[in-house]
Amino acid sequence: MMSTNPILDLSTFGMEVVLDLYDCDPETIRSKEKLQEYARELCQVIEMTPYGAPFAERFGLNEAKTAGYSIVQLIETSSITGHFSEERNSAYINIFSCKEFDPEQAAEFSKDFFEAGRVGSTLHIRR
Repeated sequence: MMSTNPILDLSTFGMEVVLDLYDCDPETIRSKEKLQEYARELCQVIEMTPYGAPFAERFGLNEAKTAGYSIVQLIETSSITGHFSEERNSAYINIFSCKEFDPEQAAEFSKDFFEAGRVGSTLHIRR
């Protein structure tokens, strides 16, 4: 649920939430199907309209910390991207939209989905 105090106004272009999730469930961050499910469900949770199917590929295998999946889900108002470190069992997710959404709801859903031990969240207002 959005707060009664809107984050965006006529002077802003959009908002971006940057999530860093640590101690994630190893099986979830290593599953292409689960990552695509995450992107689809997150769109529902934050009330965004997906544009096409989520894209997920595993790469970065030359270095242990970068090995893992990356996902991209285009949404009608911008995009959701994520990068997953198998070595660190961590997730690095960016949600950018010109349409307002609840950043706390996005963070809580993501923490629960990945069974993260902790999450850091930063909100950027784009002008």
